Amino acid sequence: GDQISAIGRGVLDLRVGTNENLSLNGRLDIDKGDYIFSFQSIKRKFKLREQEDNYIQWNNDPYNADVHVVAEYTAPNVRFSDLGTNNNAAFSAINSSVKNYQGDVIVKTNISGKLKQLDFKFDIELPSYSSLNNNPDANELLKLIQRDENERNKQSSLLIVFNSFGPLSSSQNIGYNVGQKAFEGIFLNSISGIVSNQLSKTFSAVLQKALQDPTFRVNFNASAYSGTAISDLTTQTQFLPDRGNLNLSINKTYFNERLTFIVGSALDFGFNNTSVANTRNNFQFLPDVTAQLKLTSDGKVLFNLFYRENRAYLTSIGNKQSRSGASITFRREFDAIDELFKKRR
Repeated sequence: GDQISAIGRGVLDLRVGTNENLSLNGRLDIDKGDYIFSFQSIKRKFKLREQEDNYIQWNNDPYNADVHVVAEYTAPNVRFSDLGTNNNAAFSAINSSVKNYQGDVIVKTNISGKLKQLDFKFDIELPSYSSLNNNPDANELLKLIQRDENERNKQSSLLIVFNSFGPLSSSQNIGYNVGQKAFEGIFLNSISGIVSNQLSKTFSAVLQKALQDPTFRVNFNASAYSGTAISDLTTQTQFLPDRGNLNLSINKTYFNERLTFIVGSALDFGFNNTSVANTRNNFQFLPDVTAQLKLTSDGKVLFNLFYRENRAYLTSIGNKQSRSGASITFRREFDAIDELFKKRR
């Protein structure tokens, strides 16, 4: 779900052949643009910093480009008081103007390395217009965070996801690079999406051939996520991934594809036995049944009846949650936003 929308310049040499691999050479210098970061259902918009020598460079393999991008996210209404704890001596001596501050804080992100294995490094800064820009206590507090890479990554991740600081760790040895692992989880899910798509096509072809029925279809997808309760994230040092979800479903259509039944199940499991997420219900079987009726011949309007179960990862209970009901959905495909407002010929 991540994407970079940018304006740049460069000369690229693309070579395509029937009996050779696709090759791409050249460098694209990025002048300005945006970077959309996705974390589960949360999306954050970063602005690419200008005059930072941002570029993407290819050397033969299109999937193994060298990337160097500096982006920043402005977290609004951040309170420095959220850093404090009752037993934290570093925060107790901070003056009241810092403790009472509520305003913008910038998370600067350096994205570099190979496209297949990007490295993310964070810095936390105050914007030029901040009232705390020349405040020695605020600067010392930020330096305290910056000195410990684990603390810096933890606070940066909380600012990006929750627009908030979290309590300073009493120990300097957290032992887990939160920010890097969060981005690694997103990268892992991107790869699993590609694999899932190919498996779905393969399984569907095999089932249709075996049953001699082209109306059968198989869908397979896999994902990794954090099983930590959302309410406990500020006290955790591990975000992604510690659990996996495998979902397999079979579609069967009737009445010239007007009615579709989707029957499947998900297997939810933990990657290890030491994570907090796996202390309860380490392995779960989650059924999922849906009936879809096309209310219009083009299939844009659908009536759905459904029953599904999910793992209750939003709370620390760790039990199953079931949902059943009906819904009406509308689907419209478009290549550009203005197509939504134009009448098709």
